[in-house]
Amino acid sequence: MDTTQNNEADVLLLKPDAVCRTLGLSRSTVYKMLESGELPSMRVGKAIRVPVAKLRQWVEANTSEAKS
Repeated sequence: MDTTQNNEADVLLLKPDAVCRTLGLSRSTVYKMLESGELPSMRVGKAIRVPVAKLRQWVEANTSEAKS
């Protein structure tokens, strides 16, 4: 079994650019949301990372159901 391959299911932290692609938002919007604390994030040294599990929770918490 080759354990050196990176499987997306194993990713725990996302770079801000990956968050942009995942959410379909602009880079500046994502950075503003990270800076304001609206999006969950953590620092690893100087790097900003977004925990995948926290991002999923954030999406669920901020998704409203359509009114019929």
